[in-house]
Amino acid sequence: MSHHRHATSCLFLLSSLLELASCFNWDQLLSTKTSANVAFADLPRFKYMIDYHRKRSQELYGNDCTPNLLQGGSSAGPLARRSSGQVVRSLGTFPGLSASPRYYRNNSGSWPDFAYDDLKWVDELESRLDEIKMEFESSAIPDEMWETFRTKKGQEFSATTGWSHVSFLDNFKWKPKQIATLPRTYDIVTDIVGTERRLGPRHIAVARQKSGTGIPEHSDLINTMLTLHMVIKAPSKCAVGITINGEKHFWKVGDPIVFDTTYPHETFNEGEGDEDDVVVLLVDFWHPDLSICEIEAVRKFWRMNSGV
Repeated sequence: MSHHRHATSCLFLLSSLLELASCFNWDQLLSTKTSANVAFADLPRFKYMIDYHRKRSQELYGNDCTPNLLQGGSSAGPLARRSSGQVVRSLGTFPGLSASPRYYRNNSGSWPDFAYDDLKWVDELESRLDEIKMEFESSAIPDEMWETFRTKKGQEFSATTGWSHVSFLDNFKWKPKQIATLPRTYDIVTDIVGTERRLGPRHIAVARQKSGTGIPEHSDLINTMLTLHMVIKAPSKCAVGITINGEKHFWKVGDPIVFDTTYPHETFNEGEGDEDDVVVLLVDFWHPDLSICEIEAVRKFWRMNSGV
């Protein structure tokens, strides 16, 4: 009887994993062409990622389906911790991208060089910060508009962490009600950041960290995107910020933080009242070491994987 229960349990687990998996025609994906008429199969780094994907999926699941990586959880495959401190998913990691916990301007005000894009747009976005602040301060955002991240089981990831957001973009899906709440901010971000070169599939949001709270250490696990925190509101009398790979970085108006969320990170706000809440503009964007063709291929992969 115990063997029967064990077998039934294993079958149920396998069935659950397959429900979370995306089975699609890999060869058809690789034969897809970019807007520049380049087949995905002719993009060496993307082809390497897909070949590794198929091999590891066979080893893990006995087929070349791949789990829903954006949904996350233990069913999305094993994690890998690199010597640099990065924590990534074994499946879905793109090869050959530069990595740093945080990217800084140098003494002359220039950002680091990347293979295919730059971060000059961050300066342009910062030049519009007064407009963004003015709209936020004049907008009466209803409480129900502030959302929390949820796990696949519907649990509130940030119920006790004090983090919430008004999200314009959430995993490929634009959110009209939220956009209508802060339309000027939406227009500024999409105009400057651009929808093809930079805006990734994850999040654009105005996010809030309540005083006396913080998100515990975690990794976002996906290395094809970087993240910008541009501070809209922050107190000066108490410590607020984000710790990335063990180093504290303080949220300050006029000091944008560009960082790689595959490095372990956690937030903190040592304030004591609502006046000490921190508000940041959060923009997830494609890694500047990705070419336009690679972005098209990765975007297609993520869309197919997440079923949108």
